[in-house]
Amino acid sequence: MFANLRPASPHPRVVAASPLKPAVLRGVDVLIVRELTGGIYFGEKRREAAWAEDHCTYSEDEIARVVRVAARLAQSRRGRLTSVDKANVLETSRLWREVTTRIVQEEYPRISLEHQLVDSCALRLVQRPADFDVIVTENLFGDILTDLTAVLGGSIGMLPSASLGERGPGLYEPVHGSAPDIAGRALANPYGAIWSVSLRSRRRHRRRAGDRGAYRRRGRPGRSRLQDCRGGRCRRPRAIAAQGVTLMAEDPRSHSRAITEGPDRAPARSMLKAIGFTDADLSRPIVGVASTWTETMPCNFHLRRLAERVKEGIRSAGATPMEFNTIAISDGVTMGTEGMKASLVSREVIADSIELVGRGHLFDAMVTLVACDKTIPGGAMALLRLNLPSLLLYGGSIAPGHFDGRDVTIQDVFEAVGAHAAGHLPLARLKELEDVACPGSGACGGQYTANTMALAMEVLGLSPPGYATIPAEDPRKDDATRAAGADLVRLLRENRTPADVITRASFENAIAAVAATGGSTNAVLHLLALAREAGIPLALDDFDEVSRRTPLIADLKPGGRYTAVDLDRAGGVPLIVQRLLQANRFHGDAATACCSRSGSDARRGVRDADRENECGRRRQGGQAGRGADTL
Repeated sequence: MFANLRPASPHPRVVAASPLKPAVLRGVDVLIVRELTGGIYFGEKRREAAWAEDHCTYSEDEIARVVRVAARLAQSRRGRLTSVDKANVLETSRLWREVTTRIVQEEYPRISLEHQLVDSCALRLVQRPADFDVIVTENLFGDILTDLTAVLGGSIGMLPSASLGERGPGLYEPVHGSAPDIAGRALANPYGAIWSVSLRSRRRHRRRAGDRGAYRRRGRPGRSRLQDCRGGRCRRPRAIAAQGVTLMAEDPRSHSRAITEGPDRAPARSMLKAIGFTDADLSRPIVGVASTWTETMPCNFHLRRLAERVKEGIRSAGATPMEFNTIAISDGVTMGTEGMKASLVSREVIADSIELVGRGHLFDAMVTLVACDKTIPGGAMALLRLNLPSLLLYGGSIAPGHFDGRDVTIQDVFEAVGAHAAGHLPLARLKELEDVACPGSGACGGQYTANTMALAMEVLGLSPPGYATIPAEDPRKDDATRAAGADLVRLLRENRTPADVITRASFENAIAAVAATGGSTNAVLHLLALAREAGIPLALDDFDEVSRRTPLIADLKPGGRYTAVDLDRAGGVPLIVQRLLQANRFHGDAATACCSRSGSDARRGVRDADRENECGRRRQGGQAGRGADTL
């Protein structure tokens, strides 16, 4: 037994008992890994009448073993590791800091490491507990910090933990101090140890019986979390039931109950019933549907229709949708005018407004419908801030227009303006092109900012696999949107949030997908902002590093020949991912929005696309459709 994991995540029902403000506890998910065998508790002890001494002895191997456990956990969570010591006064802490630094730099270069003295860490843990991801520390300091995190949850000494063995499973520890007799000095709490063994036995019995209802995935902030490491691999935690009662029970209505339940909420329910909601509606989880519909551009014009489809899916899965709107500014319409100065500012307004409504109305989950350039990163930023079970749905690309026997996009109109100004194109011909270049709803058809960011969001894990490249007016869009609504409710019941999906590897994948398709450099601006919201280290140099090793594999407008609709015909985002996997330029184990792995989704999606392209070849007498040549 060498490590103790102390997950601290305040349950909504005990937040009121915490001495901290609820706002301070929002988003807290701290995991403390503490050394357990070599510290001062178990060293040589001497006592005389007037003096006493305790010896603390550490070896490099022992420190490295514990640090590797913590680093693996940080790598699978949010990529942040905080090492806590007393290196300003203790030689053992100086060794601890040296070994920790070396292990992380050499073996886990993708996670960020921060060293803190225990005094400042304790202070920061009270002031800003959400800043922490995984903490690794010595045993004495671990006691201080785990008790402190217990206080955050509204109780002292009742924090779930686990004692982990180097081989095989350790024992679940429901009460602080119930660890088995690790040091051989009769230190264990016998009642806690008996409880721990009984829980483990009950878990085995339930597994044999096939009862999976007692085990739950890692929850969103507000849920107790337990990581299980066996044989060197870290697995997602499962809650364990005791005597028929689930510890830290998951509640898909944990937020909305505060608005819809109880005699004192009768006025709120009365107002909601005024606009058609029933008692049955209000007894279900409430899902916010954030729409960026507007009548000022084609990009978002159809989102009102898609909002109805996603609400149908949400209702069919047993939840209640509530739709609201926010702003959108069109880059294409305002470009070249004073109005273009509003574009980037709108990203922050969109993010703030969606976040504000989500927090104000206490939604249990959120889906955001986006299309134009700044609505995509703005909507994504809001979802990362809220960290509710959520999906980002892109409205899709506009279809290309047809002019003189060829496909045209808005890019051709901009270039025609220059040709007319140079005297090479008559005004009447410019008018003809203007009338047909944009045949319906949807975002600009090349790999401009909107399609670039939509691809990045799917790869990142905020959008359903295969959804982004379905064109705006394709009949498949309605069906996929309806299915996404049902998927969101499933994510809610599984307690799966963006923080459970998005990692440093997810961002590297998104950058690689942008580079491989010749996407907009605006992705740099927006992905840096998203990484900041997610608390994941990402710098400008990372874009250079990833793009240098990523081949350009797509021939898409504005620099190439083909449109986003062609990319969809060829296989869409799964085909991009598959090509990058084949080139070993993609992290295939990164999670997607719907819980699967990017690699498996890419293989499944490309098999479907291969079948469609084969049909296209047969219909055209052996000639491949032009979409098959996109890559």
